[in-house]
Amino acid sequence: MSDGETNETAVDQRYNGLLAVIEDLKNQLIEEKQKNIKLEAEVRTELCEEFNKMVVEIESSWEQRLQVFKHFLASGLLLVLIGVK
Repeated sequence: MSDGETNETAVDQRYNGLLAVIEDLKNQLIEEKQKNIKLEAEVRTELCEEFNKMVVEIESSWEQRLQVFKHFLASGLLLVLIGVK
């Protein structure tokens, strides 16, 4: 084997090694992107669930206030509370 052939073989090996590194990095990047997509979906789901709970609590609170107001109105207590005779 001549020096030229040895040099070409070394360059080919280095080139193939770099291609393997690039392919490995590409696969790692794809895996990380998939993990990030999954994590984002989980976070969005959790946020939606928490937001829905908050909305239900707010609606329930307002419904209770409305029922109290209706009770006061029906019983005439509201007029007493606001000072109407």
